[in-house]
This record gives sequence, structure tokens and C-alpha cells, in this order.
Amino acid sequence: FFIGNADCRILLSGSKQDIEAEVRRCMDIGKKCPGFFMAVGNHIPANTPVGNALYYNQIYEKLASR
Repeated sequence: FFIGNADCRILLSGSKQDIEAEVRRCMDIGKKCPGFFMAVGNHIPANTPVGNALYYNQIYEKLASR
């Protein structure tokens, strides 16, 4: 298995388009591995806008099906 490496800086200050592109980038790599875990490198900073974190999760759930 391996753990995804979404860039927390995009969650912190990126647009919805940036967030979706980052999640897609990670999922395009990870979905090929049966033990893939989607994750944010360096964890999600405390000052990340809640809306960005929720959107990140929404896009992940949309793309998570194999």
C-alpha cells in the first residue's frame, strides 16, 4: 500500500478548481494500487478554511469508487 500525497498548501489557499485538480492527480495515481490511502502531506493545517476541507472530502468521495 501507499498513502497519497495531496499538497496541504492547495487546501489552505487554492480555489475549488485547484483542490479538485489536486485530488484527481492523487487519485489517478493511487486508484491503481489496491492499498491506497488518500491523505494530505503534513496534515491539514488548523487555519485551512472549513469549506476547502469539506470540498476536498466531497471530491474524494466522488472519485473514490473503483
